[in-house]
Amino acid sequence: MCVGKAFAQALPLSDCASGCCIKFVAGPFYSCELLSDNSALQRFGREKTSMLCVNQDPTITSVGIKECCDNYCVQTLGNGDQLCSYINGTVYVGRDALTFACLTNSQAASNNVMYCAKGFCVWTDGALVKSCVPLNDVTNDKRFGKQLTDHTCLDQFPYATTTLGIIECYKRYCIYTDTSGGSPVYSCKALTTTDPTLIGKDSVNGQCLALNAAPSENCAYGYICLDPVDFKCKFLDAALTAWYGRDATTDQCITLNVGNAALCKGP
Repeated sequence: MCVGKAFAQALPLSDCASGCCIKFVAGPFYSCELLSDNSALQRFGREKTSMLCVNQDPTITSVGIKECCDNYCVQTLGNGDQLCSYINGTVYVGRDALTFACLTNSQAASNNVMYCAKGFCVWTDGALVKSCVPLNDVTNDKRFGKQLTDHTCLDQFPYATTTLGIIECYKRYCIYTDTSGGSPVYSCKALTTTDPTLIGKDSVNGQCLALNAAPSENCAYGYICLDPVDFKCKFLDAALTAWYGRDATTDQCITLNVGNAALCKGP
């Protein structure tokens, strides 16, 4: 919580709450402002000593950065300068909870990982060392999803459920919300043609979708494909002449004589 966010005072501020930085407003006035990845606001992070807001990436500071906004981490260059860099899932896959330092796929932060990039979750090994690892659908790995609060890896339903919320599930798994007991319980369920509520996966929030619901990004495996025009999961059948098959990688509907087909409709 950014204490006194909307309040500006004439004297320089000495500190702001975590998640905030000190911004010069106008004249002699300063205020505490929330960190943000909005480049127009120029509040990607805050410096260690002055607590002043760090301007848009890739602003470099030799003073040192205390913390960065969501989706960013503290990168230290060879000369010691620091900047807030985007956690893009390729170069950097996470950040340390204490130092906000950027973590690569091969780095581990002992008991400190707090954020992993899209497609990664926090895994704790037998020695209680935490690291960001890729989501997958390997049964023994138990990395089918990522919990909302701490990015912890989650197993698939019915082996794992959570009341804390889920950020994302791996590819052809969707976020299922069960409210039958009153309070919502979340899990990662596999897309399937045997359940009408698990046909597609919402491209915005990862929630499970029914047939002909949009916007989908994946569809259950079978004679169903993702329409690239309206982004709905639709049946492939002989009555539909527009689409003849399904792409093996993207699940998208394809026409005749298109490569990478997984399934083709019958005559």
